[in-house]
Amino acid sequence: MTITRLIAIGLIFACTCAAWVVLGTALKVRTERSNYELGTAVAGNWGQEMVQLQPRVYYPSPTDDSGFRDIGPRGSDIAIDLFYEPKRKGLFRHRAWRGVFDATWTVENPTPIRQTIYFEFPFPAENTPFTDFKLLVNGAESDQRSPEGGKITEALVLEAGESAPVQVEFQTRGLNQWRYHFDEGRASSGRRVRDFQLVMNTDFADIDFPSGVGSPPEEDRHLGDDGKGWGLEWRYPDVIDAPAIGMAMPKI
Repeated sequence: MTITRLIAIGLIFACTCAAWVVLGTALKVRTERSNYELGTAVAGNWGQEMVQLQPRVYYPSPTDDSGFRDIGPRGSDIAIDLFYEPKRKGLFRHRAWRGVFDATWTVENPTPIRQTIYFEFPFPAENTPFTDFKLLVNGAESDQRSPEGGKITEALVLEAGESAPVQVEFQTRGLNQWRYHFDEGRASSGRRVRDFQLVMNTDFADIDFPSGVGSPPEEDRHLGDDGKGWGLEWRYPDVIDAPAIGMAMPKI
């Protein structure tokens, strides 16, 4: 075999490899684009990843630069039930879920005088349905039904040291994961969290805690009798910079 023929074979081999690389890259890009477009369509029809923020509790304070003093809830008792319901769109399956949220926060007046305390509940996502929504103050359903700027705000007039429960219930749905954060845009917060408890129930056994969230201790994890779901509990009696809470849906 002559050197010329060897060179020709080498060139053909190199060109073939280059062609396969170009073809593979094009297929990868098209697949990722298609997956993104289909995922966006599913999010529009079904829901999206959700981050539920801890409600803001505050009262007017002329001595503070903002004119308000944030005090946070005095206690939190939260339950979230997650049901894994993957959806198919085109050639892809997407990690969809349905959730039932029920939470009660204790709002307290820490001042020595009668005070108007504001409770601000932020919705975890935009353009997402929240069905059977209820907001109850001291057991009575609030007439503040329409959110403004993605939030609902209630004003509670409380005597010095008095407290009142505020309960929020709804059902919703989303994709990939659900999270609970104590500060906007951060997985952890420098705020003090007291008397906090969150119970999560899943109908799937393949649980996965997303990056940046805390996992409950082993003694607070209970596999269901049927082996198909978990009961999980996070408890923060008195914690500064409490880690976020979350659950990722099983991988497909």
